[in-house]
Amino acid sequence: MMKHRASKNTPAWKRTVFTQFENEQLLAKIQNWSDKKELSVIEGEPNSPDLIAIGCFVLIIDRNLIGEQTYKRYLEIVEAGDDSKDIKDESTCIIVDNIRDLAVPELKMVCQVDINHRNSDDWVVDILNLALKSVR
Repeated sequence: MMKHRASKNTPAWKRTVFTQFENEQLLAKIQNWSDKKELSVIEGEPNSPDLIAIGCFVLIIDRNLIGEQTYKRYLEIVEAGDDSKDIKDESTCIIVDNIRDLAVPELKMVCQVDINHRNSDDWVVDILNLALKSVR
């Protein structure tokens, strides 16, 4: 099986997984997956602008923990494109909440996973593998 290793010349955002959710079991699976791929996992603090400040190729977020204003600002930044064009074209957002009436970012791949489903952790890892292929 081919391994997706980042070279030292790979931009930091293409080696970073951003998480902002509360599920220790899922976080452990993501950390294990990231360690095998030699990637970094950064955990965002609830109600902080970390979502905007930290560049990454995949975000795994619970929008309940982000804060309304921060999430709105994030959507504006993604929609505008500008400096984040590469990120908009190549980033993946995995939403792990049950909010159905809130806008999602205009990225190439956005997935919403019900974190309470018995297979949700495996689904998130499967999506991570797809997201990694999009930036390699």
